[in-house]
Amino acid sequence: MKNYFNIFLMFMLLFNNINFIALSNTIKIKAGPTSSFNVNDDTVCAGEPVTVVFTGYGETTDSYFWDFGDATILSGNGQGPYNITWNTGGIKKISLYVYSNTLALYSDTTDHYVFVDKIISGISSSGKTTVCEGDTVTLFSFINNGCRYQWLFNSDSIIGEINPIYKAYQTGDYSVVTTNFFTACSVTSQPIHITVGEKDFPIDFSGNSQFITSPPFAVAFNNLTPETYKYNFKWSFGDGNDSISNNTPIFYIYNYSGLYDISLIAEDKITGCRDTLTKNGYIYCINGPVNPCNLHVSISSNIHYPTCPGDTVILSANTQNNNIKYQWSLNGQILPQDTNSICYATGTGYYNVMISDNICSVVSKPFIVIRYTVTTPVILSEGALCSCKKDSMLLFTPILSNYISVNWSNGCNLYNNYINQSGFYTVSTTDINYCTTSSLPYAVNAALVDPPEICIVLVDTSIQKNRIVWDAPPNIGMVDSFKIYKESSSAGIYNLLATVPNYVREYVDYNSAPLVHSDIYRLSLIDTCNTESLPGNFHKTTHLNVSPALPKGFALTWDHYQGFTFYKYYIYRGLSNSTLQLFDSIAYNPLIYTYTDTTSLQIPLYYMISAVKPGVACTGNGIKDMSGPYSQSLSNVIDNIPYIDTSTNKIIIQSLNKEELILFPNPANNYINIIYNSYDNSNFNIEIYDLPGNLLISQTVSRKNYTVNIQNLKNGIYLIKIKNKKGVYVKKFIKKN
Repeated sequence: MKNYFNIFLMFMLLFNNINFIALSNTIKIKAGPTSSFNVNDDTVCAGEPVTVVFTGYGETTDSYFWDFGDATILSGNGQGPYNITWNTGGIKKISLYVYSNTLALYSDTTDHYVFVDKIISGISSSGKTTVCEGDTVTLFSFINNGCRYQWLFNSDSIIGEINPIYKAYQTGDYSVVTTNFFTACSVTSQPIHITVGEKDFPIDFSGNSQFITSPPFAVAFNNLTPETYKYNFKWSFGDGNDSISNNTPIFYIYNYSGLYDISLIAEDKITGCRDTLTKNGYIYCINGPVNPCNLHVSISSNIHYPTCPGDTVILSANTQNNNIKYQWSLNGQILPQDTNSICYATGTGYYNVMISDNICSVVSKPFIVIRYTVTTPVILSEGALCSCKKDSMLLFTPILSNYISVNWSNGCNLYNNYINQSGFYTVSTTDINYCTTSSLPYAVNAALVDPPEICIVLVDTSIQKNRIVWDAPPNIGMVDSFKIYKESSSAGIYNLLATVPNYVREYVDYNSAPLVHSDIYRLSLIDTCNTESLPGNFHKTTHLNVSPALPKGFALTWDHYQGFTFYKYYIYRGLSNSTLQLFDSIAYNPLIYTYTDTTSLQIPLYYMISAVKPGVACTGNGIKDMSGPYSQSLSNVIDNIPYIDTSTNKIIIQSLNKEELILFPNPANNYINIIYNSYDNSNFNIEIYDLPGNLLISQTVSRKNYTVNIQNLKNGIYLIKIKNKKGVYVKKFIKKN
């Protein structure tokens, strides 16, 4: 019998969750921990508390390793019980294993799955939420699969309104309750307030004279509308002239005999609703001159139905009159650029055209351009990216019932967009009217470290190339390398310049041309899990130009530095690019980018400006040709040599104009043609300089049509200077094979 017991004892010792304790002649068997637990519900609503109760075996002194995923723990610790909740939807896993500190034993892991139903509830309106009586505001509920809808007005149910679209026609607060048929989860949206303004106003007016038998045809109009302070008023006097005035009385003199209709338009200052009172034939003038104006105009269009915002509607002014001038207006505001018979309308509202000759002007009746109201999509998210896990996160846009398609900037065409890398994401939606609208960018940084920021960019004057400088970001130990990007010729599109190790803090763009134009740069980083971050904010270099100023001196113009806030520019001048000295300074003003050096010197001069960085200077890492640290962003160095006649040391005043002188083509390949349109038959000199001021070509010609051979010039930007006894013309051109 003893041998059988020994065999049994050896068998039980094979299991690590059983421990034997011998006390005297008694053997006690103690069980190891187990990890079972119960959850009060397997299907819950987002935000609903869930109770988790431990049902396994374990001591209070044991260690309990709960994993609730992205749940929020409302209460509980150790063994539990726990109250938890999820704010995100989907299938969630709860896991537990237990470690016995007494027995040094682990339990198995127990997993339990819970489905969390999250309803996205919200309302979007079709345009303005303030409308006038008789109009409606279309409200769209966010669409959720398997759900029903109930609209509320001032928190009360609207009987029978159970569709995801509702047309609101009363002033008040509207919300919608979205309920899942299967889970019974229900969410009430935030209310949206709709204002419906009246447009039947008690407008009235009178005139002190209605029948006037001789000039002057003067009338005093009195506004009899009650509570005039509520409105803005516009008078129409019937002869093509209007007046916006809240004064009363308002005086007006008619120039000609005639029968005139008078209108008074009132606009509610709060709602923008309008009402008009017209009195036909209200003013009658006789025994005066006959109106000599014989102009008539109307507006026609290629489109007679609503269009999408931003679409171009072609408006044509129709008139039989000749030799007239045109001026278009929108909602009473002059459109300064629209002075032709055709107007390319991109706005919304009332378009008018006024035509004028040497005698008079007339204004057309308004043409109303109507636009569909669109809803700008929004981007929401669930979860987050963790670099080293290579997981994904969900971006989504709420589904509206008037959407027919969606397109994300990364090519996805579903409402749910699972992403796994850094980027600025946008979504475009197309509605039932085929109007497409884009969201604002949604920034996602997948890296372990925040995007790196450039400290300063500047022109390295020793080599005339752009230098980018940055400081070490926090957590530099998590950074593997940096990527330097440069904006291409297409705005907002960046090309990768280089990838450098994490200890590098500076980079020289040897392909830059600071004498020609400014450049824009930004940085990203690669973390130690090989994940790229978002790019940081951009910095833009300063590009400086110089030209003669009148009556003397030289005018400096530049592109503003962008990248940090600063308050001052330093201006440098010298006799060479190596002898520049601080000459003056001016306060930064975003609207001012010029400076005039009123010097009387008429010799070659060199200029440079710098944006002074406030606070701590940028240190870089010492691998540079320039001396540091960097406290100023330097521009290119430019000289006035193309504008100096070095034979006389006189400033060249540009007196030839572009009508007299034509240069083509530009850009040019092997030849550039010059046509001189002038009665002047004198010879003229042609000189071509590179941007540093080196004279490359010099010719004297007598023909008014001349071709210059530029085959030997490298690709780039050059200055051509043409001079005769009338003056000088200087122009840039591009050599491009």
